[in-house]
Amino acid sequence: MFAPDYRLAPEHAFPGSQLDCFEAVKYIFENSKSLNINPEKVIFTGDSAGGMLAVNMWYRLYLSELNYSPCLLSLLYPCLGYRSDGPR
Repeated sequence: MFAPDYRLAPEHAFPGSQLDCFEAVKYIFENSKSLNINPEKVIFTGDSAGGMLAVNMWYRLYLSELNYSPCLLSLLYPCLGYRSDGPR
């Protein structure tokens, strides 16, 4: 199990946390052999803001030219969206 140590708001501005996590994800996939993990069985998980980061990491990988992808997203009450003009 890996848990990246990323910059937190409000001390660090957006997108600091996402960039830190993406570097960690790339490192894990690129070094999977030396870390003795199967890159086809990597799972991204997180709760609350961590769930949002897990989705963001999947999406960044999807948009990148890297050929990496988690086999599963496990999200616990993720912060995925907010509309201030919706019902309250």
